[in-house]
Amino acid sequence: MLFWFYAFFTFHTFNLDIKATELYNNFVKELVNSNGTTLEIEIIINQFENSTSSLAQVSIQNEKKFSLSSYEEFIFFIDDTIKTWDKNQRKLIIEDRIEGDLNFFDIFFGKKKNIKFTSLKQDSKKTELSFIIPSLDYSGEIIFDSINNKISSLKIFYDTNNYIKINVISVRKKIFKMPGDLNKLNYEVIDLRE
Repeated sequence: MLFWFYAFFTFHTFNLDIKATELYNNFVKELVNSNGTTLEIEIIINQFENSTSSLAQVSIQNEKKFSLSSYEEFIFFIDDTIKTWDKNQRKLIIEDRIEGDLNFFDIFFGKKKNIKFTSLKQDSKKTELSFIIPSLDYSGEIIFDSINNKISSLKIFYDTNNYIKINVISVRKKIFKMPGDLNKLNYEVIDLRE
């Protein structure tokens, strides 16, 4: 009896890994191998009793060149450099990416060496792919539409009452382009690179 339970559990886990990995890899491939993808997203940040929501646009050329644009700021990622234009304070902050830091872009771009898929639940409307990030003690879930396998949301739990949720409103093919108006405005430059 123990052998059959072990064999079933092993087979079930193996199938979870294959199906989860395939679903996840197809999503990543669509984003980073498209010569330009734009996502309209809603970002919900919950910290204890406080919750904020904002709309943003993510423009992706590939996993090394992408941006996030909102009403308040424009963040441009190129290789390991991050440039943030704070539109309200008129500041441009330039910094290096912190080694080992993980954000939702890393999950979008398939940097799954830090991610372990834990469960896959599917019904007629959605497929929920749960994961953990053991090195950071985070957990999360990626929700896909069951009909077309398009992503609808990503949620990362930092601890019990702290999480970030990204709702994907739309995905479309669009060539990546830097906004022209950023160079026309006078920003104070703060370079934090060493």
